[in-house]
Amino acid sequence: MNPRSKNTIEDSEAALKNIFMQVPAMIAILKGHEYVFDFANPAYMEMVDNLNLTGKTLLEARPELEGQGFIELLDNVYKTGETFFGKEMPMMFNRNGKHEQAYVNFSYQAFKNTKGETEGILVFANEVTEHVKARKQIEESEKEHQKMAARLKLATDSANIGTWSLDIKTQKLEWSALHKIMWGYDEHAKGLTYEDWHKVIVQEDKEKAFKKIEEARVNQTAYEAEYAIHRANDGALRWIRSFGKYYYNDKGEAKILTGISIDITEQKEAEKKITESEERFRILADNIPNLSWMADADGNIFWYNQKWYDYTGTTLADMEGWGWQSVHDPKELPNVLVKWREAIKTGNPFEMSIPLKGADGKFRQFLTRVLPLYNSQNKIYRWLGTNTDVNKQKEAEEKIKESEKEHQKMAARLQFSIQAAKLGTWEIDVETEESVRDFRHDEIFGYSEPVKEWNFEKFFKHIHPEDLKYVKDIIKDAQYHKSFECETRIITPGGQIIWIEIKGKPMPDFKGKKKLFGVVADITEKKTLELQKEGYLVMLKEYNKELEELTQAKDNFISLISHDLRNPLSVIVSSSDILLQNIENKDIKDIEEFGRVINRSSKRVMAKFSKLVELSRSKNKASFNPVNKSLHECVNISIQMIESFAAHKNITINNETPLDIEIFADSLMMESILQNLISNAIKFTPDGGYVSIKGKVKEGEEGLIEIRVKDSGIGMTEEIRKSIFDERKTITTKGTKEEEGSGLGLKLVKEFVRKQGGTIWVESEPGEGSCFAFTVPQAKGN
Repeated sequence: MNPRSKNTIEDSEAALKNIFMQVPAMIAILKGHEYVFDFANPAYMEMVDNLNLTGKTLLEARPELEGQGFIELLDNVYKTGETFFGKEMPMMFNRNGKHEQAYVNFSYQAFKNTKGETEGILVFANEVTEHVKARKQIEESEKEHQKMAARLKLATDSANIGTWSLDIKTQKLEWSALHKIMWGYDEHAKGLTYEDWHKVIVQEDKEKAFKKIEEARVNQTAYEAEYAIHRANDGALRWIRSFGKYYYNDKGEAKILTGISIDITEQKEAEKKITESEERFRILADNIPNLSWMADADGNIFWYNQKWYDYTGTTLADMEGWGWQSVHDPKELPNVLVKWREAIKTGNPFEMSIPLKGADGKFRQFLTRVLPLYNSQNKIYRWLGTNTDVNKQKEAEEKIKESEKEHQKMAARLQFSIQAAKLGTWEIDVETEESVRDFRHDEIFGYSEPVKEWNFEKFFKHIHPEDLKYVKDIIKDAQYHKSFECETRIITPGGQIIWIEIKGKPMPDFKGKKKLFGVVADITEKKTLELQKEGYLVMLKEYNKELEELTQAKDNFISLISHDLRNPLSVIVSSSDILLQNIENKDIKDIEEFGRVINRSSKRVMAKFSKLVELSRSKNKASFNPVNKSLHECVNISIQMIESFAAHKNITINNETPLDIEIFADSLMMESILQNLISNAIKFTPDGGYVSIKGKVKEGEEGLIEIRVKDSGIGMTEEIRKSIFDERKTITTKGTKEEEGSGLGLKLVKEFVRKQGGTIWVESEPGEGSCFAFTVPQAKGN
């Protein structure tokens, strides 16, 4: 061979290798039956962590390929000369210091010398790991979608959607197992917080993600955001779409943000670009999955690979030059031409998503990329273009979106059904006792906010003691049978007893963990009707008995009060008789004196009669309307009603009740109680004395307020103290200015205190004053 021919071949090989160096696909040339590396382009070198391959055999350079079947494939191609094409073949790589699995589309093409002998093999490969993962993700999504209806009933998450819930106050973050994995955390990790979510978001998206959350909270709208993360375990870049909703308390304060997250990382295949029309390269180009073509420096296309013709159903005569415009969408073509001519003018790479018409007349979306190729003078002499079908990717995205919509619709339908039936849902791990409930479940058990932790122990604490053994036996047996249901009584945190019905079923979740799933309903109204029906006659007898007792009590009291009214009425009658006798002979002073006696006695009768009416109403169960009320304000009102009485005797009344104590009482009854006690204190306290009213939470009795009315008066004997509240006895006493007291007011006070749900007692010694103390309920929460 003469030197000039040799130089020409070497130049040709150098040009070919130069083309290979610019192709984004992985290309390598293996010489001899030992498969010694003669050439590897940058894409191939990147795949093997830029190892020094030149002069090494394939197994020396990449020992991890042994045993994977690739050497046997090479041997067959070398021996037979038949090209091998592999699609989505699994391959173990030593990459980035890790031994990991990848998927590739590749071909092994034997090349021969002039004698027809095989000299080596040309390797052409594209990594399609992300594409395979995307497809497998879709396949997995379809499988989980089929199970979704059943799993929604069991209150579990879709395998393709991570669920989360953030407690705004504690910043505690509850994630589903899939969500933890999606973020790169162990699926069993506990104690994750808002910071664990925030720190993996890429820096440029942190502010945007936080802003979306704040906008949703302030505007009380749904939360939706897209952002990129670096997974916690491997730093891999993933794109996430999150949806959520805030839940607020009665004050409009955000309490919980809950929602779902989906991995929407775009799956892109490596773009395949073909270089100059050397025969060996064209063979490879005809067998890659992309549509490929080459154009001269002015943009005239002179070559297409076979895939182009197969897809478009055209020939080179149809497509040569600028004939390719015929397979473009007329609506998009003007924009394509503008950008293509701009690329030719500037020498910049071209990239655009373009619909191309197939042989069937239908348009499909293709990602079109065109790279300029440079000669030794650094001038563009060719353009290499590829068209990658991205319809599969878009279809995958659409399927994921449809899956999301279907999941949301089914979840909404199920939630609507549960809410309409006023049911609470629950599930609990039999071994770990970890539980998941909706808010209706906790509400039935008497909680106004979601309970952070719920297990069997907490559940059994609510069961009525008389039902506890029965319920424990039911739950124990349920772990080994198909389903269960029972009715039982529970005691809420506020002490209320209600009836509930529990239905459940043991079933493993999608991880195989044994769990109990079920619903709970408040059946108090139903049980009340049943019990009322069963006990109607008993209740009727009790009502009759109570009526008889009330009638007898009223008769007794009327007898008591009529006896006490007799004396003042007698005074009135006798005084008026005397006054009318010879009234013309009486002087004005005598008439005034008799008038004062009659007036004073009439007032006493009126006062006692008013008490009779009040007590009569209380016995007949007059209206009783307790409300939350300030104790200090109630005492002030009562003092204002009788302060003139105190002023007449120069007695000081001190309201020493705390401003922050509130009671739960009937306003009218409470004022009557205080007025009676304070007026009595004034009556039996000498001039210049004092009366004090104090209040506090009663020690040892949660939920009660103790009120004390103390005076510096004359006190009382033990005999009076013991019988002062007894309706069967009439006690007549006189105040420090001969004011009479029958004890009727205190009997009324006792009745009103009892009706409030409290008790009353007196502490007194002769000459040391008296202290009347009573209790009423503390104000109830909202």
